[in-house]
Amino acid sequence: MMDLLSSRMSVRTYAACAVFALGTVFSLSLFLRYQEEQTAADAFFSSVLHMMGTHETVVVRGEALRIIDGKVETENGTAAFPSAERKALRIAYARALARRDPILGIPGNDPRFLAESVNQLSEVMDALVKKQTSAQDASSVRSMYPIRFLQSLAALEESRIAFIESGSDADELAYRAALSRTLAAGRFDSTSLDRALAVVAAGEEMRFQGFGGPISIRSMRDATRSIETQFGELENQARRLDMCLGGDVDSCYPSTLVVDRAFTEFPKETPRVSGSARSRIREVTALYAQTTTKRASPVFTDGTPIVLTQSTCLSELPPPYVVLLGGTSPWGIAPIWYVADIYFSPTKGSDAVILQYLAENHDIHYGRINPMMFYTCPDMGVDLAKAWAVRSTAEFALEHPEVAPTHRERLLSHGDIWYESDAYAYMRAALAETPIQRTTLTVREELEFVALLWNRNGVGLDGVLASIVRTESNRLDMYERGVPFDVSAKTNLLTRSAIPTLLLSDGQSIDILHAQSGTDIRASDFLTTLTTYGDMRNIVPHARIVHDLREFLIFEGVSL
Repeated sequence: MMDLLSSRMSVRTYAACAVFALGTVFSLSLFLRYQEEQTAADAFFSSVLHMMGTHETVVVRGEALRIIDGKVETENGTAAFPSAERKALRIAYARALARRDPILGIPGNDPRFLAESVNQLSEVMDALVKKQTSAQDASSVRSMYPIRFLQSLAALEESRIAFIESGSDADELAYRAALSRTLAAGRFDSTSLDRALAVVAAGEEMRFQGFGGPISIRSMRDATRSIETQFGELENQARRLDMCLGGDVDSCYPSTLVVDRAFTEFPKETPRVSGSARSRIREVTALYAQTTTKRASPVFTDGTPIVLTQSTCLSELPPPYVVLLGGTSPWGIAPIWYVADIYFSPTKGSDAVILQYLAENHDIHYGRINPMMFYTCPDMGVDLAKAWAVRSTAEFALEHPEVAPTHRERLLSHGDIWYESDAYAYMRAALAETPIQRTTLTVREELEFVALLWNRNGVGLDGVLASIVRTESNRLDMYERGVPFDVSAKTNLLTRSAIPTLLLSDGQSIDILHAQSGTDIRASDFLTTLTTYGDMRNIVPHARIVHDLREFLIFEGVSL
């Protein structure tokens, strides 16, 4: 009996040992495979950083390490420990992505100013909620602005800047965590807005015609759902980045680090401004300088007009699309101005309640219509970003005469005006003619920053938010004083939400936003209800035009 028990225990022991041995072999196999993958990843990151000519310092567990052409060393020139070297390569790669191709990056914005404006916007939204007459409308208005997303976005940009400046492993982890929170917030807010639009629409169609085409509740819902899909795709992109930095090189997309990838096409020529059009631009800017605040007037006296090749805000108007960038601070009034002409809506005999109010209470005969404000062009962020890219390109060219001199001359030869196609061609030439290895670190980083502006829709977002806060705060104050504004949920969601700009939408959702139906108001019919400064200048006294512009700014809450 004892022999039988002993025999059975031996079999169990042998079996256990065999299982243990097989497990050890399997674990060792997995470990070796993991090591092979990580070694291959090391080689991949090193080669990419070498190709980029990377010269920078990162911080791993408190130790500063230098990456020079894909090789890692300590500050005193000795070889780094393998584990630290591996981490340093990944941090350097992540840092390059944060600088050259950040997910939801908003370069050029002041994240702290943006965060402050978001908090003020939240207060405006809360005040608007209290003006609703039903719990359902109040709930819908609470989804009007993507507050959660914008708060997270400001924190994300601050994290991105901190990571780029420090290059530390701690800041890299904080940046990736902030990105995850921002993407989730964007998807949540876009879904909430879609539901709010569905509630306020309730089967009834509502639309308005702007200078950029018709917009309806239905097209806004379609655009919002497109933005939801966009956020889902960005979340997948962020997950692939995590896998890439974990060593799965098949999930890496090093082509996104190629700065000039956005400049592969020959630019479509921007329509040139004729002599008479130049004279009109000078008249318009002088008129605005005469009627705006002393702080804002330098925008018109010293600013350089920019001519866009195409415009989302002005697509129903004939080119050229001439704009001028405003400031981001509250006294900047608006972040971007159309200066090829000025559009007015006559108040005399108008059926519009607000125009009647302007005539009776402010003696305004002609109410100014700004084609590039968030309530007339909710997708203004596209034009604003392009204008900032052109301006930043021209400013870079002015500071660096040695870079792409032939294209620089063409860009700057017009003196008092910059053209989008000239700026694009300059960037294309500057990136091709200025190899990374032959530029100083400062020039290279400046050029990378300008190139990034050409591929981002969030440039100038802080100015948009400041403009919304100022305009909507004043609108609510006037409503309290008896000005007959429509503050209903339906009107606010359709005309005041600044979507898709506030959700950094892509081109697809903007196309969907302006999808036309057979019942849309024709642009020609819409424009016939307006008059322009060009039509008025020889008929209406100049003093009347100046009076109406100044009174309209006062009506908008601007202290002159």
